[in-house]
Amino acid sequence: MDAIAKEEKTLEVVKFNVNDAQIAAVVAKYADIEIIPDDAVTYKTVMKGLSEHRNIRIDIEAKKKELTKDAMRYVCEVRDEAKRLQELNEPGEQYLKAIRATEDDRVDKIEKDRVDGIKEKILSIERLDYSLSSKSAEELEALHILLQNTRITEEEYGEFVGDAMATLHNTSITIKESWDYRVKQDKEAEARKAEETRLAVIRKEQAAEATRLAKIAAEQATEQKRKEALNVLFEAQKDWFKKHIKGDSFQTPDVDTVDTAIIKLQSAIDTTGHEPAMSLLLDEQIIEARGILIFRKQQANIDQEQEALAKERKEIKEKQDAFDTKLKKEQERRDREALEEKMAREAKERAEAEVRKAIVRKGEEEARQKALKTDKEKLYALVNDLNDIGLPTVQAKEAGAILLWLSEELDGLSKILRQRTDDL
Repeated sequence: MDAIAKEEKTLEVVKFNVNDAQIAAVVAKYADIEIIPDDAVTYKTVMKGLSEHRNIRIDIEAKKKELTKDAMRYVCEVRDEAKRLQELNEPGEQYLKAIRATEDDRVDKIEKDRVDGIKEKILSIERLDYSLSSKSAEELEALHILLQNTRITEEEYGEFVGDAMATLHNTSITIKESWDYRVKQDKEAEARKAEETRLAVIRKEQAAEATRLAKIAAEQATEQKRKEALNVLFEAQKDWFKKHIKGDSFQTPDVDTVDTAIIKLQSAIDTTGHEPAMSLLLDEQIIEARGILIFRKQQANIDQEQEALAKERKEIKEKQDAFDTKLKKEQERRDREALEEKMAREAKERAEAEVRKAIVRKGEEEARQKALKTDKEKLYALVNDLNDIGLPTVQAKEAGAILLWLSEELDGLSKILRQRTDDL
């Protein structure tokens, strides 16, 4: 009796907007509900039941706050009554959440299986270009024709139709390039085979030509030996002529030596039995020797005149060198004075330019600081505007997720903008 009286007293004192009967009615209303796969009506009914349970829970919490605010002496009684009512409501709400989660998982699995199936089809197209280097031109042609006849439809590939078409296109291009390359290789192999046949014929002809050239080379070797022996005589005669008549940079035969050598050369010419080429060389040398003899006689007279002229030229050069040295020193003095004057003028101009630049930089910095202060005020105002943006109230969970994402993005953007503005 005391417990009943206490409960009645509690019910009289703590009055909620809902009672046991109302909660029981809602629980009973949805107790046996099941979601039929792919049935929007039963899914909507479950969502409606969740909404009613949620409303009861919200009303109970709201009333609890109202009662506890008005009278602290009723806090314990209100909390106990709220807990009791929530325990009555929670099983129905949890049941509906569980069957909704089961249905959501089933739908998600169906979607995942569908997407995985489409991706596997796309991968099967990509795998067609594996090991292309080991395939023949006929096999590559067959693969290319297969891809050309493959049709990509939205009914089969859904939202991945673009990826499937791109994969088909790229794979088709890869196989076509491999096919073209294989055809090119086959043609080059045929060309190499034909070239090897042609070269075999050429090698046979070259062998016959080598035999013929060997015979000619033997004849040429015999002739070369004869020419070499003659050339030895030629060189010996030329050396004698150079030593006794023409001379070189180390020795110049005098007039008497040349005159004696000409007598010996004429005696050799008068001897019979020379090769025609040797006879021609001796004739050329006697003519040149007579010219050298005349030149040597004239040169003896010219040398005396040249010695006197060289002495006179030496004296003139010494005087000219002395004058050039004096003139060079004077020019160096003038150049040094001009350089010192130019360096002083440039130093003065640089100093004046630095002063002008410092004045300009000071004015630009003052203007920049003034403009920067105005810009920071504008940016701080923009941060406040971002923080004051009000977001609407929505019912659908998808819309709620979007608003939650937007709220986080706006908050992050506001913090970044304020931090960068502070750094200005």
